[in-house]
Amino acid sequence: MNAVISGRNGVAVVMDGERCFLVRAYAPEAWLPLPRDLAPRALGEAADLEFVNGDDRTVIQAHLDRAADRMEALQLFLALFDDELSQGARHEGAVELEELLAEADVLAFVRNVVFAQPLPPVADASGASSVVEGEALGRCKDLLADVVSHQELIATVRDAWDRVTLLTERPAAANTIAVRSGVFPLLVRALSTGHEVDLEHPLLRGLDLCDTVLTSLQRLPEVLRPQLQQPAESGSQGHRRPREKRGKAHQGNSAAGGSIVFGEYALVALDRSWLTSRQIESARIAMTRHVKRGGKIWIRVFPDKSYARKPAETRMDSVKGAPKGWVAAVKPGRVLFEMSGVAEPLAREAMRRAAYKLTIPVKFIIKGQLEAEDMPEPVARGDTAPRTKKTRKTAKSMKPVKVAK
Repeated sequence: MNAVISGRNGVAVVMDGERCFLVRAYAPEAWLPLPRDLAPRALGEAADLEFVNGDDRTVIQAHLDRAADRMEALQLFLALFDDELSQGARHEGAVELEELLAEADVLAFVRNVVFAQPLPPVADASGASSVVEGEALGRCKDLLADVVSHQELIATVRDAWDRVTLLTERPAAANTIAVRSGVFPLLVRALSTGHEVDLEHPLLRGLDLCDTVLTSLQRLPEVLRPQLQQPAESGSQGHRRPREKRGKAHQGNSAAGGSIVFGEYALVALDRSWLTSRQIESARIAMTRHVKRGGKIWIRVFPDKSYARKPAETRMDSVKGAPKGWVAAVKPGRVLFEMSGVAEPLAREAMRRAAYKLTIPVKFIIKGQLEAEDMPEPVARGDTAPRTKKTRKTAKSMKPVKVAK
């Protein structure tokens, strides 16, 4: 009997031979038959999946209930910082959270998650501290004070971790393993005491970490050292709530296409932008001509997004213009080109030439290595990214023309 558990959704899909069941948290008597083709739909897009193999119903139900308790405790802890909730509602959540934190694994799970990411700017830390006042909420109060007091170090560790794992084979998997293993609380503790990260620490050696996480931890001290040595800024005005912006902000790194799949060398984007079809083709031609049609080249991006542009001297109505061209939306960490079958110096020079055809900074990486070489800044020429505003000559900017008498 095998099971896939999602504490966030509070369900589990159990495979018992040819039969399939849907199990819900806190309902041991209700095992609903489920067709196999509907099993992925029952789990949805949950990212907290746990796999339990070879256990009976009681053990699977206990695993599901405990996973649901961990996720509920995390939601209750984050709800303490929500200023839109009333003080009474937040106090009731704190009382329930105090009962859940009595379990050691629930407390460790919440600590590992909240130490992996800084709180958002809109978090009401003062309101949360006033809610948990009292002797009856000791565990909740201690955890809250610990998280709030280390926000600056948490943000520093998170920024360094993102930059270290950007060029790894599987950055999302490395982050998940590090969060579940409790790496971030250990790093924050080490930095709060003024010591560097000790990779031979008994807790780090005892964690079940993959090679990608271990490699990232080896590079983390050299990334954190310059940030910790920077002097604190004087005359700070404290925390300010940022202005609200309309629309969805384009943040984060590329979730897919961030690893070398086909070749031995690759060109990786370091910024977000639109790459037009002409820029991609120009880069391909530059690489092909330099290697003299040797080796193999793979293009990992495709211009599948169209952009429109209105013709000149038209009315400003809501009608969209005619399609002007096609672009590929690129985020940091996205592999643009791959190459194999040639020597490393030849591939490096070919991709350096291709970098001049692009409008974003890129890096040259080798499969299986984290070190990368910065390519030169792109040179604006010929076909650049599509513009949204045109400059028009006014009567004042135009030079007078002499007329012959």
